[in-house]
Amino acid sequence: MVKTIDSAFNALLENDLIRGLSEEQSREFYNHGKAVKAKSGTVFINENARNRYIYLVLSGEVEVFLPDTADRFSKVTLARRLPGHYVGEYSFLDGSPASASVKTISDCVLFQIPHHEVDIVFREDHQVGQVIYRNLLVNLVDRLRESHQELDAIQPFT
Repeated sequence: MVKTIDSAFNALLENDLIRGLSEEQSREFYNHGKAVKAKSGTVFINENARNRYIYLVLSGEVEVFLPDTADRFSKVTLARRLPGHYVGEYSFLDGSPASASVKTISDCVLFQIPHHEVDIVFREDHQVGQVIYRNLLVNLVDRLRESHQELDAIQPFT
């Protein structure tokens, strides 16, 4: 069991969300969540449902998507996330229901940390909060810039 914990912790150290934390700060963050295994095809965040966790992808691949609904005639894939990435941060930041669904594409190990535990870590060490919020902001700005580039690539028909 120790080997699994150590390998999960080592994978966590490579995650974009906690980049810039010391090993001690990372260990404290790790102690507030848990590594969970998820089989391929497992939906673990549902669009418009309350999401109480941030998930860090430790192994495997997940898909962020909008499921087909009465108003949406087909599923829309928004992104794929690999080890080093994370999902569930929108709900953490604004407290709203999930804006998309997320499922595993392969068998995965995810680090699951409840939003309220993230808040506890931030209160215990303000520097951890500063680093993680900065990482969240950098990631969101990067995604926004990518979206702008995709929009720029669309040429209007004249």
